[in-house]
Amino acid sequence: MELLGPSMAWLKRNYPYGMPRKLATKYLIDMLEAIWKTHELGFIHRDIKASNFVLNEKKGVVYLVDFGLAKQHLKANDSTPVTPWKHAEFRGTVSFASLNAHLGIDLSWRDDLWSWFFVLLDFYEEILPWWENKDYSMDDVKRIKYDCFKKKKLWSDKI
Repeated sequence: MELLGPSMAWLKRNYPYGMPRKLATKYLIDMLEAIWKTHELGFIHRDIKASNFVLNEKKGVVYLVDFGLAKQHLKANDSTPVTPWKHAEFRGTVSFASLNAHLGIDLSWRDDLWSWFFVLLDFYEEILPWWENKDYSMDDVKRIKYDCFKKKKLWSDKI
């Protein structure tokens, strides 16, 4: 088994003046490609966050790891979608989870992409409303995300 390098969260945290935007963008694209490959294989990760991506420093490749919450989304024999559950328990990391995860909707590819989008905002130093206070409960975060989506206002206009 190959030993991989640091996580994207560690790399982001350890740049003394913040990760350069060009490098952040390269890593974000690499993360998106790793998600796409996972989806192409018929799986949803359901816990997309920077700490679940690691860098192979020798090859310069970003890998998606920690498939403990992953779910098969396409049937292996004919690639048809697996029937979604009527109600699903929360899956993921509260800060990066899609609103669907909070609302008990069975997760799909779109939810991995929403989580990646929140990672993107984090990498670009955007502060989302539910990140303002580390003491927010899961219900607080759900309410804030719901309000943001209802108002269609998730981030500032500086991006």
